[in-house]
Amino acid sequence: MLASGFAVGGQPTGARAAVPAAPPPSAAEPVVPADPNALSDEMMAGLISEERTLAERLLREFPDRPEPMLWMGDLHRRRGRSAQAVEYWQKALEQAPDMPDVYEALGQVAFEKEDCHQAVAMWEKAISIQPSRVGLRTRLATALVDLGRHDEAIKVLEEELKLAPRSVPALYLKGRLHLQIQQYEKAASCYEQVLAEQPDHTNACYGLATVYGRLKQSDKATRYMELFRKYSARDADLTRTRDEVGKDAYRVPRELAALAASAAQLYQAAGNTNAAEVLLRRALQLQPQNPLYHQRLAWICRNTGRGGESLSLLERARDLAPTNPFSHLNVAEELARQGRFADAEAVYQKAISLAPKGAVGYRELARMYLRRGQRLSAALSLAQIAADLGGGAEDFFVLGWACDVNGDRVAAIDAIRRAIEQAPDNPKYRRMYEQLTAKK
Repeated sequence: MLASGFAVGGQPTGARAAVPAAPPPSAAEPVVPADPNALSDEMMAGLISEERTLAERLLREFPDRPEPMLWMGDLHRRRGRSAQAVEYWQKALEQAPDMPDVYEALGQVAFEKEDCHQAVAMWEKAISIQPSRVGLRTRLATALVDLGRHDEAIKVLEEELKLAPRSVPALYLKGRLHLQIQQYEKAASCYEQVLAEQPDHTNACYGLATVYGRLKQSDKATRYMELFRKYSARDADLTRTRDEVGKDAYRVPRELAALAASAAQLYQAAGNTNAAEVLLRRALQLQPQNPLYHQRLAWICRNTGRGGESLSLLERARDLAPTNPFSHLNVAEELARQGRFADAEAVYQKAISLAPKGAVGYRELARMYLRRGQRLSAALSLAQIAADLGGGAEDFFVLGWACDVNGDRVAAIDAIRRAIEQAPDNPKYRRMYEQLTAKK
């Protein structure tokens, strides 16, 4: 399935020998009610115990992997035991010195202790290891602001927005910084972009009320202040509700589900699909509204011959994330795999309509046409659009394929060369290049 923020992607790499299967869920396992008010103290204690038991089992069954130590450290941090957390993270670094998740966690602990210099050092280290890591630069910028390094913070946020142009936290913080240095037009632009993504963002409304007040645009200032007061009252009600229920009622099931889903990937990498499926189903029991868990379980169902269940899971994920083009692309890919090409084509077109400036929808629809050997001229047009918009190695590979089947071998060779320039070790690209250049 397609790699994306929501999509499943390929099977985790680094497979090892199979480990003992995870035990099936016990009949005594607490089923988390949809309403957190119905989560009793006994059920809460059961979930906390289940999370600890799973973390300990992962440490036993994967002693040579750093991930269980990372997760056990995170569990200790969330229980207020930061010293023990750091000990586990240091052990993880002994096995994997360039593990960005560990440096991110160490930075978070430092930030919570108001050691912003250490937080900056740890987060910069994580970014240097994985420059494409989304979200961390916003946290780095927050620490830089606390150190009074506002200009650096703005530059870091600009880098973040290149990776994630619609990031609400990055846009909001950038707007706040522009407001502080009296760059009102830039601040307004950032806040307006926040509201375009999240129309009920309380603090962005307050920011715009402040900006327009200082720009002497009283009508706009009044309108946004009214919205701020409206959303503030709503936020206060939500906070009261959560305080009455208890924050743990929202947090604990989500954290246990995340650990189960992460553990599933570890078992899957080790070749233990059954254990991975048990854990993913537990994650979905805890967090049924999470589209990513549906997609990961769909990947397992597909690869164990259960195409019908795979499609149902992907359609559920799409319904949970209807504006995410990748959720539609996953459904289209499964439909095409099952031979339902007309249905797949319609879903591909829907994905393209949701992201008309993204390459992947055009590329994957072109790929479907090429695999079928039909609508080859349309495939060429779509592949060219994908190459123009995305310009990635896979975009050029599909373009080369389309050029070849449409009889333009010179253009095909040129496209494959461009794919190889970006991914010189990819055997698929090299095979196609050799086949093209060997033809008379």
